Amino acid sequence: MRALVVLSLLAGLGLSMGCSRKAPTNTKISIDFGEMSSTSQKTVGGLALTEYKFPQHVIINAHINQNDGIVGNEDSRYLNWSCQIFEDFRKGNLPGMDISLIQQYCRDELAYYPFEFLKMPEGRDALIQVLIVQAVLAVDTTSANGDLSDSMAFYYDDASLIINSGDNVAVIGDTGWQNEGVSDDEGMVAGRIDGGYTGQAFAYYQPTDTTKPPMKVMAETITGGWFSFMFLENVKFTYKLDVDVYGTNNGAVIFSNKKAWRTSTR
Repeated sequence: MRALVVLSLLAGLGLSMGCSRKAPTNTKISIDFGEMSSTSQKTVGGLALTEYKFPQHVIINAHINQNDGIVGNEDSRYLNWSCQIFEDFRKGNLPGMDISLIQQYCRDELAYYPFEFLKMPEGRDALIQVLIVQAVLAVDTTSANGDLSDSMAFYYDDASLIINSGDNVAVIGDTGWQNEGVSDDEGMVAGRIDGGYTGQAFAYYQPTDTTKPPMKVMAETITGGWFSFMFLENVKFTYKLDVDVYGTNNGAVIFSNKKAWRTSTR
């Protein structure tokens, strides 16, 4: 009889503990892409062009206030999406592929991509930042080769929220996007830093609204101190080291607020 009572108490405790568990605090990012994807006809310098626009990268940062009164002491998280088929096309792996098919593929993939931060700390304030990199491709329809020019347009928006129990939703882009500028070219800088560091460096982008924190936009690998970083024309990046196992390189800046520039061919 005593054994039955003990088992009953344990079962009751198990049920009680199960009922007291908190729901996960997830935050979904609902993005209004508006007219980010479009096709139009235009004439430039006597050339008949078809212009295709569509998102090629979406970068999301979450800055979570630790509520400890220390300025800058935040829990920061990072999500990104890239249209892989367009990346392959730019590398020359899909020669002759119709741009309209690439545009459709990127648009369809993005429509079903689940942007979500899991297990966010309940009761904290959070700033959700979104940077969209839009591909802008102009195809010369009068050329037998279908000559192509491409550039990248940058758009930014953010939303603040308090993280509650259960599912949270941050709505981005519903009131419009801030045009951050256009880059027509890119370049690489390679070299070696002292100390033979191996790990990661992160590129950060500062929105034109400088009251907003810089966004982590991409990661690059450093091996034995050797690095190769991408820079864009008209869009500046800051590259910082990640934390190594000893913590000695935490946040060290390699390049601060730099962009690519054209050099004379003469």
